[in-house]
Amino acid sequence: MPKKFNPPRTGAILCGGESSRMGTPKTAVRLVSGLTMIEHVYLALSQVCQRIVFVGHAQGIPPALLNRGRHITDEIPGIGPLGALDALLSSGIDREYLVTPCDLFRATPALYRLLTAEVEGSPLLLRRDGRIEPLIGRYQADLLPMVRGQLARRELSVHRLVEVCMPGYIEVPDYMAETLGNANSPQDLPRYPELTGGSA
Repeated sequence: MPKKFNPPRTGAILCGGESSRMGTPKTAVRLVSGLTMIEHVYLALSQVCQRIVFVGHAQGIPPALLNRGRHITDEIPGIGPLGALDALLSSGIDREYLVTPCDLFRATPALYRLLTAEVEGSPLLLRRDGRIEPLIGRYQADLLPMVRGQLARRELSVHRLVEVCMPGYIEVPDYMAETLGNANSPQDLPRYPELTGGSA
């Protein structure tokens, strides 16, 4: 069984996606609970990390929530999550970050605590039924040169970054599988009872 260690002090929520398929910023999609997606993610992640950083354009984030963390904008906007990782890892805020996308509307603190296990590898990522979740993981700042190298070559895939690193993996147990659920388009919304609250 993996040992536990002190989790990263800084959690980072990636919120710079274009949400082109959704038609509205995912951050602003409201859940039945009354929270927006990003508010839900913030509450779960803030129970694991001492401080929260929002990475991206931050469209649709309630100002009151944005004021509860730090905000980093992408240095090279419009190139996807690899650009967000570049901005985060070069920020100097911390040496390690627990990273998550903003649209995990079923995320729980327990999901993020999986990433506090002492497992070899960098980055440390979640995996479920052989499927890697490259945007839910523990990323170290010393990965920045590899990120910058990919950007210079215009290799913008985070999966490509994982391939050339030496990652470690934490398996998501069956009973937590649903916490990985997300929605990418309005057609996905009826599948999830949590997502019938409209937009903020």
